[in-house]
Amino acid sequence: MRSVFAIQLEIRPTDGETPSDCLARLRTTVSSWVVDKLTSKWGASSPVLLFDGASRDPLPGHQVKATADQHDAVEIAEVTWTHPHDDGSRWVSHCTMARSADRIAFAMNLRLQSNEFDLRPLTFQLGRPAVIDTIVRQFRCSVSGVPVQTSARVIDDDDVDDLVSGLLLSPDRHVPVVAVSVDGYSDRALVNADDLQRSVLGFASVVLLKDKWAAFRLTDAVGKSLSCYNGAVRMYWPGLTLTSDPFDHPLFLPGRLLAPGRSIGQDLFRFLNSIASFRFREGKPIADARAIVETRRAHELEEIRRAVARGGLDAAEMEKALERAWDEEKRLRSELAERDARISDLSDQLDAQKQVWAAMRDEAQSSVRVPAQVEAKASSGFESVAAAMAAAKRDFCGSDKPLVFLERAEKSAAESPYKQPDKVYEVLKALHDIGEKWKKNKGALGVDGWRGALEKQGFIYKPAISQTTRTKWGDEYTFKYNGDRLLFEEHVTLGAGDPNTCASVHWILDKRNWVVVVGHCGRHLPNTRT
Repeated sequence: MRSVFAIQLEIRPTDGETPSDCLARLRTTVSSWVVDKLTSKWGASSPVLLFDGASRDPLPGHQVKATADQHDAVEIAEVTWTHPHDDGSRWVSHCTMARSADRIAFAMNLRLQSNEFDLRPLTFQLGRPAVIDTIVRQFRCSVSGVPVQTSARVIDDDDVDDLVSGLLLSPDRHVPVVAVSVDGYSDRALVNADDLQRSVLGFASVVLLKDKWAAFRLTDAVGKSLSCYNGAVRMYWPGLTLTSDPFDHPLFLPGRLLAPGRSIGQDLFRFLNSIASFRFREGKPIADARAIVETRRAHELEEIRRAVARGGLDAAEMEKALERAWDEEKRLRSELAERDARISDLSDQLDAQKQVWAAMRDEAQSSVRVPAQVEAKASSGFESVAAAMAAAKRDFCGSDKPLVFLERAEKSAAESPYKQPDKVYEVLKALHDIGEKWKKNKGALGVDGWRGALEKQGFIYKPAISQTTRTKWGDEYTFKYNGDRLLFEEHVTLGAGDPNTCASVHWILDKRNWVVVVGHCGRHLPNTRT
């Protein structure tokens, strides 16, 4: 069972509304969503959602279970709805609503489960469940204290300082901020900021820099390399500082935003949702309410056991006690099964998330262009890529060393104008260090292989080039080694943009001689982006 959508919202009562009344209204909203979907989409006849803990089958293949508990100052209600999909899979929608004193929280986790082992492609297109939009419209919602916006917040130059100090650089921020800038000549944004906010509703806050003056003010506040202007869109992750690596906060330039068939809103929704699904966990109001209710249940069961031991229950009371104990055992078994499934799900998602993050970071680096105002600084170490390669050849090549350079690699290094040759040396050193372990262990590098080993060194490993690139420019990636023409697909890319700010290193693994053969070290080779 895989989690494919997750969200958590904090909710405040409206003026004059008690927290308990607010939770009851929230429970009604979720109930209405399930009942309306069962009626309008599936044709169920007058289904009723009862919060009595019993599982019901309103239609074949559908199962709905709703529970509600209350104890002193806490309340918790949960709805689990399982229904089929056309491709043989099942959707499991799990909604949790809780109140702990005056704090209210809503969480939703949407999971996809296969009915059987069937190697057919999944045919669904994931979007945000409609109930989330309803809740955001009807309730005062926030995420980690930041109000959930249904439209972009417009920022003029007088607002920038508050934006930077109060939000972007806040150590308490837990959600991304997406900044949309306007074109410097037309003062128009290339994307609709309100539509973008609706796409990432509950996952990020979108701000629209009103004009170029706001963008200039932002540049003054955070520096050129972290700024956003001339129609670009930038996502600022939590933890931003004035010394952050610009590549850690993806910048999407006009060419990327206007590319046919691409939508920045859809791309960010998919990416942020994948992170939310992976990092999902119940917030404090839900966890507190659940702990108190479960403690109360444990006390009640203990009282029943004591009464049974004393012989203080008649037959009717004994029967009720046994029923309650049986129900509690079933509930605990069900929760244990769900938690086991969740652990298995998280294990699968951990591997998937590593790939998603690596792909997103690679895409962001490919989309980023260093602003014209920012000149790439020359490295303080090696004067050129050729010098870095010469040092690597001296340090890492030889009869007992795992690195080999082709003449084409040395030629590409000599022709590269890349301004940070120290980083090239670092990549080659990483290939040497990992290659030594790979050679010693006869190919064994742990479960994450070369990807994991290079990520630990701070580099994003790409095992292959795309089919389109292979078809159109395969000759550019093909080099002669030991009399054979071979495709050098494995690579690491440094930076992005023009050859001054971008370089790539390509290699193959010779498992016969246990060496890493570097075929290219210089300008980024042609692909669909270059």
